[in-house]
Amino acid sequence: MTRNIIKTIVRILAQLVVAGPVIVFAPYAFAFGISLIISLFTGEAFSFGASKFLFFGLGWIGIIGLYGSIFIPIKIIQKRRWLRGIIVSCIVCGFIADVAPFFDMGGSLDADWFIIWFFLGPLIVGAWNLARIYRAKPPQQPQPPPAAT
Repeated sequence: MTRNIIKTIVRILAQLVVAGPVIVFAPYAFAFGISLIISLFTGEAFSFGASKFLFFGLGWIGIIGLYGSIFIPIKIIQKRRWLRGIIVSCIVCGFIADVAPFFDMGGSLDADWFIIWFFLGPLIVGAWNLARIYRAKPPQQPQPPPAAT
């Protein structure tokens, strides 16, 4: 029992380190993402450009999926189909948001280690957790005892 708890704590800490600095920008992503949703109704949503709209508009949803997949136990995600759908959809939104800025760069990546960590870390953790969600066996229902003959 304690071995599983230690393993879970190590996994969570490792994923938080790999996901890295994206959590620092989460409040900004939430504020800007929600304002972009509002701008959809005013017609100004794409005035910043499509890649920035995808980055900020889907980034906050991706952060919810990323940290939900880190902290919610895998058995709960697997047991509830609706929760699994929400978490997976949010992670996919995060993937889209993560690669969207690279479409404006024209193929050149002039970045330092922090920028690489900022973009690559959430992709790694998201893929790691998608693999955990779909690789692990769903909880089995207890089998009734065989009928006495």
